[in-house]
Amino acid sequence: MAAKKRKSAVKRRAKKSSAGLYLFTFFLIVGFAVVGGYLYYFSPSTVETLKGEVSRQVKIIKEGLSKESTEREVILYYADPKWTRLVPVKRNITPAGSAPALAKKLIPMLAQTPGSGEAAPLPEGAAAREVYLGSKGELVVDLEPAFDEVRSWGSSGELLAVYSMVDTLVENVEGVERVRFLVGGKVSETLAGHILIEDALSPRYDLFNE
Repeated sequence: MAAKKRKSAVKRRAKKSSAGLYLFTFFLIVGFAVVGGYLYYFSPSTVETLKGEVSRQVKIIKEGLSKESTEREVILYYADPKWTRLVPVKRNITPAGSAPALAKKLIPMLAQTPGSGEAAPLPEGAAAREVYLGSKGELVVDLEPAFDEVRSWGSSGELLAVYSMVDTLVENVEGVERVRFLVGGKVSETLAGHILIEDALSPRYDLFNE
């Protein structure tokens, strides 16, 4: 339920952003038209200047709308510098199309440091071999067997690694409520010896800092 509320909030913010830009464009053009008509009576050259300014502002707004339509905001869960909790970090990415394609795109991003002080919760080379949409909100993620390094991170490090993926996928992939992991195409009891992943996992938002 918490995940659905967070997703809805992200969608509402995106819709409000687009509506706000269109409304701003409308009032900008109307405003310039009114002022331009008034000034035309006194100085036609001023109207030409205003026309140029309107064209420039409309171009800027169109570029903003175009960028908005080719990018989407996602929330990725990284480890805090002390590796005690997960920290949500917003990023813009190009749309990935299907839900499995988006999931495959998000997981490798968790293996890269975001550049804002947080730590990458997954080891280098972490990726999904295949991703399937299951029934009743379940996403099946078949991971590449590249998590041996996580064994040396201990149980707390492995906990953050597992739930960085679960929380990120549930947060951003439409309709997903739980994540089931395979490793190398096979059911695995744990990811790297500590945290059980045999069953589908629900997000744990108690592990992150707002």
